[in-house]
Amino acid sequence: MKNNLFIGIFMFCGLFSFGQNTNFLKVINNTDADQAVASFQRSNSDYFLLSNTTSSGQGGIDYQVTKTDGLGNTLWSFTYGLTVDDVATNMKSTSDGGAVICGYTVNSTTGENAFVSKISSAGVLQWTRTIVTDSAERFTDVVESRQGAFYATGYVLQDTMEENVLAVMLTSSGAVNWIKTIGGDGNDRGAAIIESSNNDIIIVGSTANDSVTFGGTGDTDAYLVSLDVFGNLIKARNLGSASSEEASHVVQTGTNEYSVGGKMFNSAFGNVDVFIQKVDTNFNTTTGSFYGSTGDDDLMNFRVGSGTNLLLVVSSVLPTSSRDIILFEVGASAGAAPATVIGGVSADGESGAFIAGSPALGFSVFTSGSSFGGTSSEDLYLAKLLPNLTLNCLVGSEPVDFGSISFSTDTFENITTVQSNSLLTLTRASITNSDSTVCCNLEARTSGDTLSLCSGTSITLGRSAISGYVYNWTTISGGSFTSTNANPQVSPSVSTTYKLVVTSADGLCTADS
Repeated sequence: MKNNLFIGIFMFCGLFSFGQNTNFLKVINNTDADQAVASFQRSNSDYFLLSNTTSSGQGGIDYQVTKTDGLGNTLWSFTYGLTVDDVATNMKSTSDGGAVICGYTVNSTTGENAFVSKISSAGVLQWTRTIVTDSAERFTDVVESRQGAFYATGYVLQDTMEENVLAVMLTSSGAVNWIKTIGGDGNDRGAAIIESSNNDIIIVGSTANDSVTFGGTGDTDAYLVSLDVFGNLIKARNLGSASSEEASHVVQTGTNEYSVGGKMFNSAFGNVDVFIQKVDTNFNTTTGSFYGSTGDDDLMNFRVGSGTNLLLVVSSVLPTSSRDIILFEVGASAGAAPATVIGGVSADGESGAFIAGSPALGFSVFTSGSSFGGTSSEDLYLAKLLPNLTLNCLVGSEPVDFGSISFSTDTFENITTVQSNSLLTLTRASITNSDSTVCCNLEARTSGDTLSLCSGTSITLGRSAISGYVYNWTTISGGSFTSTNANPQVSPSVSTTYKLVVTSADGLCTADS
């Protein structure tokens, strides 16, 4: 990038090209294994990272939430739990700047109990609600509604009907509005939940009810459920083929369209592949495709990328290692470009992987593995990607096969009401992470190497700040000026040329200007 930008009072002159985009790979490790679960990124570029760990010293497994700046440097990190296992399965951002976490806790009397926890933007635990029956319950996903309530899904083991889908609505303070179970004979599980644009609750998962599934005995189909805000069943359908399918994710990709993702046993290739099936609001199938590498593939997460394209992060068995993360984008044509590989010679991406960010912020992948941390156990990785979904310090790609699928559908409805819950007090403990940088390259995010302004111009330089950046504005001709703000206001009395250099506080990132 070797152009200058000249700014006049009434017109902009020069070329508007941009510097290299920020990309980095951070490793976060503790004394024991840490398994990635979920992540999201705030508008100021801060990350919230959810993992499960045995490093807290409280006993058993605890869930851990780590907040980092925009360069992946830890701002705070806390574990939450009791002396038993307290396992998180998902996390979402909340409108107050905090997060909501779901999972399950082990009780010596009642076994596994599903829980939802709410924490503040500073990591303060505000409340935890558990669902308690005489059997086992787990939550697998949770989301905040537009009205500030919370919906969660998972599954509950019932004596007469095996596992059933579990659906719960909580108030903003954690009180229970309603609890529903959906399913019948055979195992029925909820895996993901969203609120639709018309305020319906959409749940996807799997069913193994032999009376409705399309394969042989024990076959599993994808399962789709729609509820209203009162927990009343609107519709429920299973999607499947002669093989087994499990839905694990859902996003709304249009006013009248959902994209459902999961995994399927693909008899054409003899291994497990990822599927994306589009359905309308009545759960009628439209277009569907499968995607796969040379080995088994498991969809870890997907989200809408640019336009209506989908970004998929997949845990794959590749020829070069026992397991890696591959990332690729799927467009309207259903084809997929070669996937970016995130991983090394050891196993990476076995526990989980999540996409954070947006088209404006760029996208990042949060996962865990054993290749980069220098330990024999799993460590956490945070990778900020370039716009082409690659990393400067990791060069690897994997071809992705794809093809069309055609699922059959059936209707299956059975819903019951449950009322059994209690509050739970978890212990929060601070934990010190050990962070290391594998690679880091910064982007100044200015429109040229230098910016030249005519006298009398009044303008704000730069853009909004990214947490973790160190900003240093100077002048190379004309008036004298220095600033450490990301976007300072300037009004030069003589024609002046400004220059910005960005660095990281730890000095581990390659500077850009």
